[in-house]
Amino acid sequence: MLTALRSIRNPRLSPPSRAKGPGWGIELSRVSGLILCLILAACATSPKLPQDYPHGPPEFVFLPEGAAAYLFADIANLRPALEKIALGGMTSKDTARILDRTQSAAAAYYPRDAAAGDAGRSFIVVGKGSYPSGMAGFSFTTSSAWKKVKSLTGNRYWFSGDYGISVALGSELALVSDGDPFISSPAVRPPEEFRGFQEGKSLAGWLSDAQNSVNRFLETLQVPIRVPAEEFYFSLQNAPETSEAETWEMGFRIGTPSEQHARGLATLISMARIFSAPGGEAAAPEGTLDPRRLMELLFYRLPEQEGKWLNLRSGPMSAGEIALLFNTFSVYSTKK
Repeated sequence: MLTALRSIRNPRLSPPSRAKGPGWGIELSRVSGLILCLILAACATSPKLPQDYPHGPPEFVFLPEGAAAYLFADIANLRPALEKIALGGMTSKDTARILDRTQSAAAAYYPRDAAAGDAGRSFIVVGKGSYPSGMAGFSFTTSSAWKKVKSLTGNRYWFSGDYGISVALGSELALVSDGDPFISSPAVRPPEEFRGFQEGKSLAGWLSDAQNSVNRFLETLQVPIRVPAEEFYFSLQNAPETSEAETWEMGFRIGTPSEQHARGLATLISMARIFSAPGGEAAAPEGTLDPRRLMELLFYRLPEQEGKWLNLRSGPMSAGEIALLFNTFSVYSTKK
């Protein structure tokens, strides 16, 4: 990704070979690299945020229905964690440029094994901030790696086959995808539950096919429970037990069919916490959390029931563990 970014600045550099995308659990490093790409490049059609969007953050207007997972990040609140994470080998100066330019970001991800996703996409990232579209237009125009493409919607954007990236940029809004960044299908409407769940969180999101996604994840970890999840929300925020900016925790809110289902699930999770006891050996793919450490984090606290809802909070995590956690979800959620 860094080579791709440098080639925008200097079109004489050779284009990089394409790498297979990571799916809905896209790593923080690649998302950040894409946002940096937005800062350095401009488009033919300038997307604009709507004046009023009653269904949640206005960035979701640019995300289509049908994705496997959606998330929204408050970059200002998340900044202490992002500053501690090595973002794809970028320098601290590159990281600062991303964080200084972007206020918030929303994203939609399709499964890694999906044939095409929506309009050939596996992801769309929408950034809200302040972008130098005029200066960046020169970079696109002078680079042979990029060409103007007409969207099915009639809008125009920049596309690079060498990098596998499409970019549309306005002064306050940026769109990036591996397909058409403009959507022709209806925009997603965040679930009603998400609006309240998102408040005060640095990052929050939900899974569309909650039951299959969660159970596939648990199965690959060899956790012997099945979750009757009708809705599943996840979040990242500062750990309330400490004032240290680099200590974080994940939160999960699971919607089940009934109060009885939630009560039974709470019992199963309480029993599953036994399997997170220290000891034994567990092999983990490179760049991911050890499965036993992951279970320790996920089952750190007893679940709290709220009617048909179950709330979970992870144990405290360092910024480094957050980076590993994102990679872990990417790997395990897409295993067969």
